[in-house]
Amino acid sequence: MKTRIILALAMTAGMTTSALAETHVIEAYSTSFVPSVVDAMPGDTIRWEYVTGYPHSVTSGDNCTYDNLYFNEYPLSTFDWIVPDDASAQVPFFCDPHCDMGMEGVINVLPATDPGRLVFGIMDLADVNCEFGTDSDGMSGLAIETNDGHFAIGCETEDGDVQLVLEINKGTVFITDAKGVEDYSSNATVTIEAGTRFALHGEAGVAFTLGWQDDVGDEGANFIGLDCDDCSVSVNGDMTSFRTASMAIITFQGDGDIPMSVVGNVTSTTLDLPDFGEEGLVSIPTGEHDIVLDASATGDVAWVLMNMENGDDGGEEDDLPQDVNGDCIVNVNDLLEIIGSWGETCP
Repeated sequence: MKTRIILALAMTAGMTTSALAETHVIEAYSTSFVPSVVDAMPGDTIRWEYVTGYPHSVTSGDNCTYDNLYFNEYPLSTFDWIVPDDASAQVPFFCDPHCDMGMEGVINVLPATDPGRLVFGIMDLADVNCEFGTDSDGMSGLAIETNDGHFAIGCETEDGDVQLVLEINKGTVFITDAKGVEDYSSNATVTIEAGTRFALHGEAGVAFTLGWQDDVGDEGANFIGLDCDDCSVSVNGDMTSFRTASMAIITFQGDGDIPMSVVGNVTSTTLDLPDFGEEGLVSIPTGEHDIVLDASATGDVAWVLMNMENGDDGGEEDDLPQDVNGDCIVNVNDLLEIIGSWGETCP
């Protein structure tokens, strides 16, 4: 089974696909709809509002004939219709009592635009709590609250523009790219163009949730949460590294297998982890499971490296991370090689 990294679990009510959908208003006058032509996409709402004249119907079909496909209503004030995913390219409609007077219209259903992909780079976390996950509508999110620490996240958009939905509960969030710095202290929707690298960062006393459309689904074993007072997190392609000199808890949700290596005092009460410095497939059963990184007593570091793409149910270990730096030895230096790089892994 393929696994993948999913970012955001603590979703708020506003973070659904409705945040990206539009509402198109059509007014019904004595013998006309205004506007009579509307361009919409699946998920958009068409709202007919009564203005003058009586009675009016909102009936799908052409040649003044109901097509028995979508709607045939006599609204007293308003009528809402959400464009379904399987709607025809054109949905003609008319008012039955006034169709012979030209009271007709059409909805042009445009192809749904595939959302761009948000790729996370390096996250330096200090005294910061994070939660990651996705909701049933394919809206991913990242919730962050800082105490005395700060956060800095390197991001890149791929495959298309990405709409970021920022819900600010406290403090100011900064987005920095090649064009400059923008600060956000209140809720906002920000469009990031495809191929843009940017940093999302803030100081102490910030609490916010970031949402974006991802369509990642919920199959496999996923990393869904991190609680850590002093962590360094690195993402390079499918490789993800968590490192702490104090204590951290990583939460996973099953089921599926994740290739993983651990260094230092790394334990779990429900998962069978590889030995120190070894590599192995970690089976994540159905439900939520914690891995504890505890370096507080030793003053050393605790480290987890995992591959969120190449796990499978067959137990084959051919896809496990191996000799990254090419020195014919698999050790911590390979972890350092991964953490020290971020960028495109394919041409």
